[in-house]
Amino acid sequence: MIFGIGGTFVVGIGSLALGLVLMVAWRFAPRSRAFFRGESLNEDTAVLVPDSPETYKRSVDGGLA
Repeated sequence: MIFGIGGTFVVGIGSLALGLVLMVAWRFAPRSRAFFRGESLNEDTAVLVPDSPETYKRSVDGGLA
C-alpha cells in the first residue's frame, strides 16, 4: 500500500500516465512516421488496391495456397 492506495492501482495509473507521456513525446519526435503525425491517407494518397479482383487458389482451410 502506498499512501493508503493499493499497489496494483498505483502501478496501473502510473503505466497509463507513462504511456500518455510517451505518446505525446513520440507525436512530436522528428523521426516519427508520417502516419503518427497525421500526414498520411489524405485525398492525394494513391490507391494501392487493384481495380479488378484476381482469383487466387485457396487451400482447404481457406488460406492462400
